[in-house]
Amino acid sequence: MTALGCVTLGWLLTAVTPAAWLKIGIVVAALVDSVLVFSHLLQHPNATLNAAAPPAGLPQLQFVSFGSAVMGYGDLFVAAVLGSLLVAERAPRLPVALACLLFAGAFDLLFFVTDELPATVPVAAALLASEAWQRHKKRVAPTVHPVWGVPGSSRFSAR
Repeated sequence: MTALGCVTLGWLLTAVTPAAWLKIGIVVAALVDSVLVFSHLLQHPNATLNAAAPPAGLPQLQFVSFGSAVMGYGDLFVAAVLGSLLVAERAPRLPVALACLLFAGAFDLLFFVTDELPATVPVAAALLASEAWQRHKKRVAPTVHPVWGVPGSSRFSAR
């Protein structure tokens, strides 16, 4: 339910916010999240938030747990915003998802050194890699069509 809520809110935010602002927001969120996690300023508030339980056995939507691993709502929300942004821009999603998976796998090697990592960093890294790849494709795109020839020549010219 938490992930579906994040996707819904991410899509609504994407519908009313310029894409450039969302991209900047994802990167800024990862930077702020990193500062808070690595300076150990987030552990106590997170513990308090994660301990809060709604009455009557309702689900805790403020985090998700995978065994002993816990991710906060913000971590899922940033990923959902990126996914919604890719859908809205009609950008290829699979390469960005694979990049996010690879960055997360590499970033998770830091668990050998620390117990807590910001899960927003691989998402921001995948976004930045995607943006760099799109700029690279535009820069090296051929200026002529490979079938029709060079500029100034016409395939159908009278000879």
